[in-house]
Amino acid sequence: MNDNEKIKYKHLEEAVRHLYTHPIGKGEVNAFCKKHNINHNVLSKIACKLQVRQPKKNNYGWNEGEIKILTKYKGKSYSYIRRNLKAAGFCRSDSSIANKCKRMGFSLEMDPASMALELDCYSRPYLASLMGVSETTVKRWIDRGLLKFNKSQESDKGYLYYKITSKHIKDFITNHVSILEIAKIDKFWLVDMLTKTHKGT
Repeated sequence: MNDNEKIKYKHLEEAVRHLYTHPIGKGEVNAFCKKHNINHNVLSKIACKLQVRQPKKNNYGWNEGEIKILTKYKGKSYSYIRRNLKAAGFCRSDSSIANKCKRMGFSLEMDPASMALELDCYSRPYLASLMGVSETTVKRWIDRGLLKFNKSQESDKGYLYYKITSKHIKDFITNHVSILEIAKIDKFWLVDMLTKTHKGT
């Protein structure tokens, strides 16, 4: 970009800034684009760069940096990937991440340990393995109302499933220690569960 082009672009930026400093009337954007011989995408990008308007999350294609992060954390949760994208200066919604992963053939099914660590969500089989009991026993605790849970609809298929959190488990252990076989419980996990501060406590 030569000096004349730089000056012209600087004037364009000032005009864009002025455009967004007051309520935009009907047809004003089209008139602005026609006057300055630019299209809406160019106007939108300049406005976002100047921070006079918020970018549309799914408006632009994924760049090399975003793809690199997505590839690095494939298999992690949508929110985990979104946080890492945000830390790198990118802005993507969970739905945008999900769609891109599907197009790239990435699976977002997490292993039970990752779900517990990252999402604070314990599956019945994983909790059973930590507690040293069968999955049937965990289900019986739930059915009897001893082990609380939240119903969640975050599944890609839209169905409800159990979301057993750390707080639910800690409350269960604290209130029903008499029915537990402490020797069978993973001792390192148990200490962490009872000493860590959990959401809602």
